[in-house]
Amino acid sequence: MNKPKDKKSIAVHFGEFLDQDKFEELESILEDNCEYLIADQVVYGNEKICSMYRKAMMDGREKFDVLNWGKSRVTEITNQDFDILFTDNFVHNGIAHQYCCKQRVSVNKSFRIFRIQHFEIKEERVKLDKYLKQVGLK
Repeated sequence: MNKPKDKKSIAVHFGEFLDQDKFEELESILEDNCEYLIADQVVYGNEKICSMYRKAMMDGREKFDVLNWGKSRVTEITNQDFDILFTDNFVHNGIAHQYCCKQRVSVNKSFRIFRIQHFEIKEERVKLDKYLKQVGLK
C-alpha cells in the first residue's frame, strides 16, 4: 500500500480490504492494540480482530450457498472518525437476501486505525433474522 494521503483513505482501504477478504493488508492498517467493540464485547489487538473477520467470512461461506460482499461506502464523521456501510449478499435454498451493517473506524495521526465500532441497523437485523428462518438457518 502506498503512503496514505489522508485519514479518509485509511477508512476507504479498511472497507476495500474487508470487501475483498484481504486480512493481511487489513492487519497492516490496524494499531497493534486496536480495539473492536461489537455487541457487548471488546476485542483487543490487530491479530485477534483480523482472526474474527476471517472466521466470520469462513462461517458465512459455509452457511450460505452463495455469499458475496458488496462495495463498502465511507462517510466522514469527524477528522478522525469514519462510518463504513457494508453490504452482504446471500443466497440460500434459492432465496437471495441483502444485509447492511455499519462500522465506525477511528484513525490516528500515524494513519492507523485504533478503534472499530460495529453498529447493527435494527431494521436490517430484523429482516436478516426473518430471512434466516425462511431459509431454515435459524
